[in-house]
Amino acid sequence: MIRWAIRIMLSLAVLLLLALAGGWWLLPHLDLGPVAGRVGGALLGRDLAFAGLKVVPGHWTRLEVRGLRLAGLPGAAPMLEVAQAEGELDVLSLLQGPPVLRHLSVSGARLRLERAPDGTGNWHFHAKGQQEAQGEVRGAGRQPASAQPRDTASAGTAPGAAPETAPGAPAGQAASSAQGAGPDALPPVDPPGRAGFPALLDLVLTDGEVEIATSGGNRLHVRLDRVSLGAEDLDEPVRLSAQGAYNGLPLRLQVDLASFLALRDKSGPCPVTLRVNSGDTSLGFGGTMADPLNLDGAKGQLVLEAATPDVLLAIAGSPPPEAKAGPPLRLAGVLERSGDHWRLRDASGALGGSAIAGARLRLDEGARGEPDRLALDLPFARLDLNRLLGAPASGGSGDTTDLPLAVDRSPGMLVSARISAEQLDYGTLRLTGARLAASLEPGRVVLEDLSGGYLGGKVEGQGAVESPAEPGQPGARISARLAATGLDVQALRRELGIGQIDLQGRMDGHVTLSARGATLNGAARGAHASAVVGMTGGSIARELIELASQDLRGLFRTARGQSAISCLLGVVDLRDGVATVAPFRLRAEHGTIAGNGRFDLRRRQMDLTVGSARSTTGTLALDIPVRVSGAFAAPSIRPARWTPEGRALLAAGNVLERIPPELRDYARRSPCLSPG
Repeated sequence: MIRWAIRIMLSLAVLLLLALAGGWWLLPHLDLGPVAGRVGGALLGRDLAFAGLKVVPGHWTRLEVRGLRLAGLPGAAPMLEVAQAEGELDVLSLLQGPPVLRHLSVSGARLRLERAPDGTGNWHFHAKGQQEAQGEVRGAGRQPASAQPRDTASAGTAPGAAPETAPGAPAGQAASSAQGAGPDALPPVDPPGRAGFPALLDLVLTDGEVEIATSGGNRLHVRLDRVSLGAEDLDEPVRLSAQGAYNGLPLRLQVDLASFLALRDKSGPCPVTLRVNSGDTSLGFGGTMADPLNLDGAKGQLVLEAATPDVLLAIAGSPPPEAKAGPPLRLAGVLERSGDHWRLRDASGALGGSAIAGARLRLDEGARGEPDRLALDLPFARLDLNRLLGAPASGGSGDTTDLPLAVDRSPGMLVSARISAEQLDYGTLRLTGARLAASLEPGRVVLEDLSGGYLGGKVEGQGAVESPAEPGQPGARISARLAATGLDVQALRRELGIGQIDLQGRMDGHVTLSARGATLNGAARGAHASAVVGMTGGSIARELIELASQDLRGLFRTARGQSAISCLLGVVDLRDGVATVAPFRLRAEHGTIAGNGRFDLRRRQMDLTVGSARSTTGTLALDIPVRVSGAFAAPSIRPARWTPEGRALLAAGNVLERIPPELRDYARRSPCLSPG
């Protein structure tokens, strides 16, 4: 009995060995595609098909795949298609940890990432038995679009980035975590997929494509002409190289890692060196990353060099209409990233020849359907906007310097900027110690503060640029307020191109402005501004007082010396480049002068009538008004006659009704408003 039992067991063992040997021999000749498709489709909850799948067993088991096709969302294109792939798997590595593969070759791969109408990404998989239950849960607990996670792949997403939380991305990194520890503190990164990443000892991918549908309706297209990844061994350096294009923009990428073992070791960050090139634009990073697979948990030195802004604008989703020679940019600083939060600090470099030192940048990606938020702090030694905007340097005319005024009603990014410069040039305007704070909001750009030294004094202003009330209306609306204190009168005269006037002292002014236009200069040409300018103190040549009052003594001698100014007040209304001054009043030691007139700032022409108040001049003064007209630089002077309205201006009564309400408080402080 025992003998028969032994014979049976030996026979079964022989049959099993023969079966294994037969299977080992037959397996390479079998097409396992249908079986793998059914099993894989059941696990993923999607239709999965293979045109062919072969397995050649061995220590290094060879896999050959043809025509892989993984279904996407219902009614949508396939999520993944692979024309051909082959490689070898170390079977024993499966018993020790993550798999080890070599001699991998993939061609004709197409990956599409998109969302269903309910916000579910096509990269989320569920077994077929769980599909209905998952659908019921999503239907019962669905949030509005504004509350759901959004695609991180927006117009400014880096090439190859996946929407929202693509497979392998870190979870649980809410914005509140960073905000709770301060605006510059970043939450830690816990990379869940790093320890199990397979070792791809040598991989070559050709003719690949990645298409990403963003939540904003855009489609980002990444073309992968050739990608290679490999290392000599698990403990040897790893290099990833890729060349292709992002939305038609040629790109080259190179990434160096310490080793696959360092990549899997979660006890510390992994050393990473990265470089991206596109033409004359390059970006380099050297440091560490807690999650190199998602470029997350980064901390290291970033260097950006761009010969023109064209490539950067194209990557950001706003390519220029045509190639142009814009200002070069170089920026180097410390980059940190944690999930949706990016920081760049201690950055230095130059923008269009304007040196930058100590710049800071903070970017917080918004939730799905919400804009990102970018905060900038850019200190310049000298900021020449003429050069940045392609106009002549500050010594030129500045006529071609201009800024567009297009304002997006639904921007993909909200921006808050703080800019400082020891010297700022725009057109012929030059500010020293300039400070600018501005923000981009939906439908408006707000100038929170603009200040700086100008013509020996100081200017301060606020304003806003708003999109038209109705979509499709031309131009943007501008509103602004400006206060100037202590401007040197002679410097202001030279700035305006006015001929020699012996008027000394410092002038103050307050201005309100409204305009509409497609560009800043276009809006300025049709702007409506109201201003009140004044002086207390200073002096004017006594000769000018006698000339304005038609003093007969001027026929026999030229008055010498200065006449002390008690006050000066002028109310200016500017429309379409023509400034109307009404009233103008100057009260000096030897007489009071009043008048009105027009100044054409475009043609540099003036027409001003002034006269003296009889009660304030000498007995030999005829008090006949004088008309000053012609070019700013060389006006003609001749006697004139007052109109009834002009005579009324000579009265010392209150003229507040001529002044815009928002400027009256300043005007009330002028002694020229009171009789005397």
